[in-house]
Amino acid sequence: MKINRAMPAFLAGLLFLASCAGEPRKIIFDPAASVDPLTANPPAGQEADLLSIIESQSGPAGALIPDWVYLFINGGIKSVEALGRYSEKYVFIAENRGKNFDALSQWVTSFAVEQDFSILAAERIEKRLLAAAKLYPDDEYGDFFENLVKSASDADYAGAVREGTFWIKRREVPQEGAETTAAEIYDFFILVGIDKITLQNRIRELMGDIIITPTKDQEAAINNVQQSFFEGF
Repeated sequence: MKINRAMPAFLAGLLFLASCAGEPRKIIFDPAASVDPLTANPPAGQEADLLSIIESQSGPAGALIPDWVYLFINGGIKSVEALGRYSEKYVFIAENRGKNFDALSQWVTSFAVEQDFSILAAERIEKRLLAAAKLYPDDEYGDFFENLVKSASDADYAGAVREGTFWIKRREVPQEGAETTAAEIYDFFILVGIDKITLQNRIRELMGDIIITPTKDQEAAINNVQQSFFEGF
């Protein structure tokens, strides 16, 4: 089944194609515009990050910061999922950054897991497909690629739960020679968790609902990525 290869309008602000003559093309996600007990000390080796934080949801510089915030900033989502309490879950973190505290607070208030989690899931699904692809994903998987990302962004995900929010305020010092002055930037984070088995079953359902006519090579690539999809997901 052939479909329009243009990305849907509502994803246009989230996904864009970057290509240069003679260079491989790839799809790039913009950062998502994305509580556990607080820990008295940041994880080992990450103490230096305290220096740039001048305020947080907990209070002035030096106040307690959740470990998942440090781990996400320094090691990404996999570092957060390595925490024991998330051993049975996939963790997603929506992050938004800016200078306007009130606008960012409104973003947090307006964030609804029922509507917004699907974009986080679609982003992670696409990144997994990209990581497994040897070619440009449209060539590697044919219409399966676009169909799966679009279906994931439209889907419902039972069991996704908003587990925490946090914000920090950092002073960003411009590099030497830059004309700009130091700026105070807010980073807001929303932590969402979902049971691993529940999400895996939902993604398998989405894959199974896709009806396309791939080439022989595309069919082999699709079968391979389906079999190993959750390795490193």
